Amino acid sequence: MTERTDGDRTGPTGWTLHPDRVFPAEATTREFARTIYAETRELPLVSMHGHVDAGVLAADAPFGNPAEVFVVPDHYLVRMLIAQGVAPDALGLPRLDGAATSAPDPREVWRTLCSHWHVFRGTPTRYWLEHALVTELGVSAPPSAQTADLLYDEISGRLATDAYRPLALVERFRLELLATTDAATATLDDHAALAAKGWGGRIVPTFRPDDLLHVDHPAWRADLDLLAERSGIAVDSYRRFVEALEQRRAAFVAAGARATDHGHRSADTTPMSEAEAGRVFDAALRRQATQAEATAFAAHMLFEMARMSTQDGLTMQLHPGVLRSHSSRVAATYGPDIGYDIPVAAEFTRALRPLLDAFGHHPRLRLVVFTVD
Repeated sequence: MTERTDGDRTGPTGWTLHPDRVFPAEATTREFARTIYAETRELPLVSMHGHVDAGVLAADAPFGNPAEVFVVPDHYLVRMLIAQGVAPDALGLPRLDGAATSAPDPREVWRTLCSHWHVFRGTPTRYWLEHALVTELGVSAPPSAQTADLLYDEISGRLATDAYRPLALVERFRLELLATTDAATATLDDHAALAAKGWGGRIVPTFRPDDLLHVDHPAWRADLDLLAERSGIAVDSYRRFVEALEQRRAAFVAAGARATDHGHRSADTTPMSEAEAGRVFDAALRRQATQAEATAFAAHMLFEMARMSTQDGLTMQLHPGVLRSHSSRVAATYGPDIGYDIPVAAEFTRALRPLLDAFGHHPRLRLVVFTVD
């Protein structure tokens, strides 16, 4: 294996990635991009929005086979393969009901990806996979039906080494700070274990309360019971619900959290009166809240999250405009992360006005808004 001067690795067959692959095509602008990249590429990384399982980091065990690492957990990749006629069961996706299926050979799942490599041309999925395969794993050839087994063996061999364990990769990627994404009801035990190993200042949790703020979520009542258990507060009213969320946020802050994360359907932040919020919450407890009430309650709770951020200092991260579980049948069979997340139009100016009118000049509010496009 040789090293390119631009940092990309190449195998014995010469598969390389062009150093300008994400730079502008226009020559003058491209030169600026090259200069900026050259000045910044060796800087440490600060990842404040990392959907990394803290349990994987705490266990620090070797990763599994290529299918387990690159195919099954990537719902964007899975959706593309399903769109090409590949059955979900053929990709080894676990069913929610636990129904027995003939689990496919992981090598066969990998072959399926490799034989469909051409359909990913021009997609972010292909870009990141190419980067991982060439720059980080140094494989010897692009994926194809002919090279699938060769790549499977090469990748498996790399992943079995200590150099590719999760915490070794944190060091290798020069991650100065990695914020995982954790449910509001998370025990945070994994973060405590990481802190005990000396990683507490570099790997921190992020408070993600989405499922609790959407009272029409299928598992809302179960999540509410878990919130009561984790917070030690009997969540039998709207006021107690807010207290329990504040308690969980305090637990996250104590564990080193720097931010919250909100993936709402819209950016609406219109507040309710406490009486109206309590009425909707009580209706949700009886499973009688309407869709309109659930939508309004979620907007109100975003406003409340901003209020809480002015008190505990957690930065708000908001990325609205995603219709999750677009395929209700697939989501019901395999779970919400497989049911397709598809962007929809989102309006920000009027939607964020109530929040900004109330808290926009507060010295402790920091709000980062992402578009999903």
